[in-house]
Amino acid sequence: MGKTLGLDIGENSIGWALLENNKIADYGVQIFETKPNELKKNSNKIETIKLTFRQNYQLICLSVLTLCLFGMAIATPNFWQFWINLGIGGIIAILTTLKK
Repeated sequence: MGKTLGLDIGENSIGWALLENNKIADYGVQIFETKPNELKKNSNKIETIKLTFRQNYQLICLSVLTLCLFGMAIATPNFWQFWINLGIGGIIAILTTLKK
């Protein structure tokens, strides 16, 4: 008649049987030590760490930029209002980033 492969897929194992001419030729089970839920948890932790790093990186860049703008206000007394306005915009951007 031919060969038939039967699979039994579970949460942390796969069972299989090979039939030849309606008789069992071979069979077995493969058991996985790590459950799929634990893999999802690890993947979620990695994504959370990446997101936190990305948010902190943006916050650090915004803070440095704001400090530089206030420094420019001190260095160029003729245009201090321009630099202060940009610096205040930077502070608002930092606060907006922190709220998320």
